[in-house]
Amino acid sequence: KYPAHMKNIVSRKIVKELLVKENETSPIGQPHDRDWCNEDNLPDETRSKVDGLKTMARWLLGLKEDTVSAQKTFRMLSAFITHKGDLLQTGKMSKAEMAWLRLTAGCSMLKICEQKGVGDQFSAEQYCQLSSLLLDEVPQVREMFLNKLHKGLNRGVPNKCLPLDFMGFYALTGLWTDKRMKALARQYMQSDINKRRDYAKTLMNGPTGTGTQPYQTKMIQQLPNIMPDMMIVFAMPVLTHCPVFTDHTDKDQLAQMQTCLTHILEPLIAQKDTFCYGYYKELIEQMKNHYLSTANDDNNINVRMWTLCDLAMTVLVSKTVNFEMRNFPTEPRIPAMYFKR
Repeated sequence: KYPAHMKNIVSRKIVKELLVKENETSPIGQPHDRDWCNEDNLPDETRSKVDGLKTMARWLLGLKEDTVSAQKTFRMLSAFITHKGDLLQTGKMSKAEMAWLRLTAGCSMLKICEQKGVGDQFSAEQYCQLSSLLLDEVPQVREMFLNKLHKGLNRGVPNKCLPLDFMGFYALTGLWTDKRMKALARQYMQSDINKRRDYAKTLMNGPTGTGTQPYQTKMIQQLPNIMPDMMIVFAMPVLTHCPVFTDHTDKDQLAQMQTCLTHILEPLIAQKDTFCYGYYKELIEQMKNHYLSTANDDNNINVRMWTLCDLAMTVLVSKTVNFEMRNFPTEPRIPAMYFKR
């Protein structure tokens, strides 16, 4: 009875009577009608909506395996991001309110994704939509979302953190022009790479003595979900759907995309003891033999992805010093969620 009672409270009180209810008063023209404000300065109704989004995420985390509720929740949260925070598109909300609501929706999605089971229910489209918060027009939204992303990626590796997929989001920070913010993003990215590298080394070394072989076999199967080298694969759908990349023949846009790819490949290539040119080359070639699952038969989207693969290969060749074709601890694997034959 208790789970059903809670579900009714969430669906009726939080969703129907709070989140999808139109604001009674318009804040337009009030002092906080600007791009951003402190959370304490938000109207009470909007603060309630912010708390409602957080409550919905916490409730879902407690369910662990309720995939149907998870899918509905992801659709709701993603809709807040798609509509820039104004879910009902009334045009009555201030920019600051909209910024807080889309930020909270995005951070709630990240929080849910840390939990295996319910956190695995997001779609490739929702994944790409969520990444757009790193290009938000409001600097505070970008920075706070970055902090939440890093916090989720850096804790409890490998089972109590965000999946490796979300390392791909860092590619978008290559577009940032604010030097402090870009340096912070690079610092976070390097920390998350190192954390996974260290854990992978621990797995590969493993215990000695009897039973080592079965242990190593099991651990090697986990490596594709841990190795930060897969970052380049998860960055591809994010960059392909990036709003500043719409034309694969535009030189300025291509230069921006190359900057993004360089931003994430440089720290990976720099680690000479773990970098393997052959692995990256095969990974990129395999991606070029796939279509994006988010393309929906739009070949222009696939062409943009294939162009990104060519750019990634250009960066790889230009930055690589040692082209030695040594063995890599795991085989290249293209995730079926984002790519299809």
